[in-house]
Amino acid sequence: MAVEVYVAPGEGASDALLDWLEVEEVVADLHDVRDESTLAGAIAAGAFPFPVTIVGEEMIRGFDPVRLRYALFGGEEAGAGVSVGVDSDGRPVVTEVARGSLAEDAGLEEGDIVLDLGGYRSFSIEQLRNVLEAGRPITLGVRRGSELLRLSLPPREMAA
Repeated sequence: MAVEVYVAPGEGASDALLDWLEVEEVVADLHDVRDESTLAGAIAAGAFPFPVTIVGEEMIRGFDPVRLRYALFGGEEAGAGVSVGVDSDGRPVVTEVARGSLAEDAGLEEGDIVLDLGGYRSFSIEQLRNVLEAGRPITLGVRRGSELLRLSLPPREMAA
């Protein structure tokens, strides 16, 4: 998958992104926006403000390691038999539901966007993962297409 990065080296967020890409060993086509023709092309393409990373069809503005990780490396198992990624607005989106899992029992489906976790609308992917891995009952607010749903995950049964 092609990865294009528009950066202004020497600027805080651009340098942070370049360092992160190096640590994660991501090969990318780098475009230095200090060059006038590169800058004009980037602005015409909507790749502004900088830094901007384009992964496939997704454009990530700024340095957002969570969205970058999901765009580059895919979704991640979040517990209770569900894998999640991040949508363009940074919200968790269900990418896979395991057969026979708590997530399937609750009615979660691929493409559901998790809007709230136990009534809390502000939460991180890590908090979602921690709650789901704990196996405690929880109610999730999800958007499925134009529908808003409340889905309850049952507690995980512990082995005796």
